[in-house]
Amino acid sequence: MQELVSTANAIVLTGLAIQLLFFLCFLALIVYLHVGSGCRLVEVPALRPVFTGVYVIYACLFVRTVYRLAEYAGGATGPIATRELWFGLFESMPSESMQTPGRSCVTS
Repeated sequence: MQELVSTANAIVLTGLAIQLLFFLCFLALIVYLHVGSGCRLVEVPALRPVFTGVYVIYACLFVRTVYRLAEYAGGATGPIATRELWFGLFESMPSESMQTPGRSCVTS
């Protein structure tokens, strides 16, 4: 039974590490599109909130994934896995960051 748990934990750790790798690839693509390409998207004022939102959500998801990687690396009884406050914070952070400040879906 312990061998199955160890194998499952290794699979999850590998998956999270691959996810972090693809997060970095996606970030490089977004930064290139935003700043490095010849499109000059930095100069478009209407896109500033869009890219700000993408960067904020991306940062939240990246921190959450690093946290999950550390949580699984520490095991089920590790110091990170036994702190429910941090788990709740990092689980709710990406969805809370999707709320665009100053904007509403309701029209008057």
